Amino acid sequence: MKPLQKDKIYSLKEYKKQNLIKPQEVRDGEHISSQIKFENSFLEFRVWRISPLGVDVLVDKQLVKKIQKLNVYEMKISLGLENASLKGLVTSMEPRNNNQYLVCLRYLQSKVDELDKEEKRKDKRIRFLDQFQPSAIFSNPCRFNDFIYMKAIDVSANGMQFRTSLRNKYIVPGIKFSVTVNFPSTGEINVSCKVISTRVEKTLNGQYYLFIGTKFERIDNQSRSIIGQYLIQFGENVDLKLLIQEGFKVEEVSKSITYTYAKSEDDMYDVLKLRKKCYVSAGKASEDKELEKFSDKFDSRSRIFLVKHHAKAIGTVRLIFNSNETDSEQEKHLGEWPADFPNKNDVVEITRACTDPNYRGNDLLLDLFKQIALVVTQSKREWAVICATPKMASLYRKMGFKDTGYKYLHPELNNTEHLVLMGNVPRAMAGVNISPFYWNVVWKDVSQHMNNYNSLNISTQDRIRMNLYRKFSPISNIARKLYLRKKK
Repeated sequence: MKPLQKDKIYSLKEYKKQNLIKPQEVRDGEHISSQIKFENSFLEFRVWRISPLGVDVLVDKQLVKKIQKLNVYEMKISLGLENASLKGLVTSMEPRNNNQYLVCLRYLQSKVDELDKEEKRKDKRIRFLDQFQPSAIFSNPCRFNDFIYMKAIDVSANGMQFRTSLRNKYIVPGIKFSVTVNFPSTGEINVSCKVISTRVEKTLNGQYYLFIGTKFERIDNQSRSIIGQYLIQFGENVDLKLLIQEGFKVEEVSKSITYTYAKSEDDMYDVLKLRKKCYVSAGKASEDKELEKFSDKFDSRSRIFLVKHHAKAIGTVRLIFNSNETDSEQEKHLGEWPADFPNKNDVVEITRACTDPNYRGNDLLLDLFKQIALVVTQSKREWAVICATPKMASLYRKMGFKDTGYKYLHPELNNTEHLVLMGNVPRAMAGVNISPFYWNVVWKDVSQHMNNYNSLNISTQDRIRMNLYRKFSPISNIARKLYLRKKK
């Protein structure tokens, strides 16, 4: 017997021959019924067997004459308290001994059977990585205390696709159900869905499963946020911009990214591409500027952070560890190292900080500065100097950086005005000259980490301040979430 081919329409009888779908026999007293429309009225028929692909009904001999094979009829099917309106194609009529015929009808599903494959679903489907498909469960509409377990395969702005065992028979296109979906490490949602399509498909492991396409009947913003947060970690080929376009909010990307240093030519290529993308987007460079122009002599003696989401570079920053014998980037623009600056041996220069425009409006930049703080503190240097546009300088001030009074027009970045700021990193981590709100958002976790290893020189006064600031943590978290949602 030839195996079933993907995307070909088969009758319910053909599925039965393959032993893939064994319709569930319906016993007397079960709350399952069907109606078929003849002329202008619906007539009720006894359901003999039912499956996700079709239904077998008993029809009296005298009425069979009105039914023609391969004709399409409007139907209504009731499963418990759920009702579905759909169309059925008559695939076979088999006589029985009691003056009745067993009429087999295959559900016609326009979303799958009648439309071109590329038009089946206009929404952008975002797949979950195979090893991280969320689990889902909903109550069997026909049986008491019985549940149907599924795996979520993909999701769009308007619906979700599930996979389940072929043992589950009480799933019919058109019915609605309330499903609970669990997203490990992110949360649990409960949404109302309507079944749009059902199909049998063979997966890569050689097993056949029932695939259920649904659309959301009810879903709240909190559920979309949980889905979005899970997708940014465990979605296939996703970026933040795509998720936002599809209506999924993401407030934290820090849990889904990795940090490394640029060590190879391929890494540096990713760094330069990201610099160009960011500077062109900000109007600091033209599109036709050569990629090599986004590098300079300081790259060769710097530590360059490379932030990746899956395999995609989404952030980078350059840390320059100067000495009194080497020139700094600030000297290049200011002409000399200012006398009122700390000794260069005690300063780390933070330059070329870039985040992908598609990944902004969340905690990426703040998390990047936590990583910078770790490196600066571990290097036993206290100070960090940074140059920034006036817009970005306002954020750095809130993080504990102070204006030095120096500024210049950056010749390599379209003569954009840049301000020079200086910050004492250990003091900022101890909460000195920084508000409780920003200390909790930026420095609380990293300062606790460093303090656990006795890497911070914390005084008694510092400890009192930090303990006091921690009491503002709940309020800070709420304000931070509101701020990020406003930015979106």
